Amino acid sequence: MKDPMISAIRSLYDRIGTLDIDGACSLLVDDVDVVFPFAVGKTHVQGRDAVRSRLSAVVPKLFRSIRFAFSKFYFCPDENAWIAQFKSTGVRVKGPLPYENEYVAIRKFDGEKIAYRAEYHDMIKGAGGIDKLALRR
Repeated sequence: MKDPMISAIRSLYDRIGTLDIDGACSLLVDDVDVVFPFAVGKTHVQGRDAVRSRLSAVVPKLFRSIRFAFSKFYFCPDENAWIAQFKSTGVRVKGPLPYENEYVAIRKFDGEKIAYRAEYHDMIKGAGGIDKLALRR
């Protein structure tokens, strides 16, 4: 049961990276619970349709493309969940700097579909590479 879950996690991010939001959301249960703890604005989204709306409104406005490289997965059998560590690199829609970030994410499953998603990353980097601009001065 572990391998299909990792495949679902990788596929979710592959689809987000190519801006295939509908494909990404097909990997979620209908009543998925998604938490963006450090997001600006709404930090909790519930339900596949609400997640689709949120991702459709945000991801294509930020990125032309984005790739995710996973470094580690940790299985939590009591929760039927995986914790993943990964990095991203992307091409922003606006701004001269590439997007780069590091993440820790929790994914709980109902069967082979994602039922819970919480993602932790550096929102300053996500806001436009402010850290790199400061370092260049």
